[in-house]
Amino acid sequence: MNCQYCQGDCVKNGRQSNGQQRFRCKTCCKSQQATYHYKACQKPIRDLFLKCLKAGNSLRGITFITGISVNTQIRWIRKLGKVLKPPSAIRLYDEYELDELCTYVGNKNRRRWVISAISRSTGKVVAIKTGTRTAQSLKVVVDKLLCLSPIAIHTDRLIAYRSLIPPEIHKIKAHGINKIERYHLNLRTHIKRLNRRTICFAKRIDMLNHLVRLHAWN
Repeated sequence: MNCQYCQGDCVKNGRQSNGQQRFRCKTCCKSQQATYHYKACQKPIRDLFLKCLKAGNSLRGITFITGISVNTQIRWIRKLGKVLKPPSAIRLYDEYELDELCTYVGNKNRRRWVISAISRSTGKVVAIKTGTRTAQSLKVVVDKLLCLSPIAIHTDRLIAYRSLIPPEIHKIKAHGINKIERYHLNLRTHIKRLNRRTICFAKRIDMLNHLVRLHAWN
């Protein structure tokens, strides 16, 4: 058979524990099989997993639909979330909206926030930070916006913003953050862990961060 990575020639290289024949590529030395029985190895199943995740299904609900185990789904989410980055084509000299979304991690005694910034002209999310709503966390997102030479940054009346954003571009007015509030409402609808009045909380802050990044940038 030909290697599925480099199309080189493969030779037999023992068997798997289930009896499947293994092959080893002479060129890249990668081990592989001619066929895989586990559904997680199929690309259409991975695409279906991402669609179910963005549609608001829980991990156990996705297991019922696709047959993929919860542990495999968690591994995929962490792997994809680490490599995702903001869109490269970000406009300079734009107006941005900045707001926070409240949720919990583990239980209701651990309140955490999803801090997002969105472009008014394109509607794309340009910066995300999950954690506590402190000046240090807010500064991470604000600094990314200031690097884009913004015309204006629209926020709510949170006092911490006054010391982080220059007053000449800081805008606080009624209906000034409608777009980012609409985006956060979409997050609550599409991510099970962010639903209101639910017991479905994220157990780890890194999983919450990966899921938010997948929804925004995947």
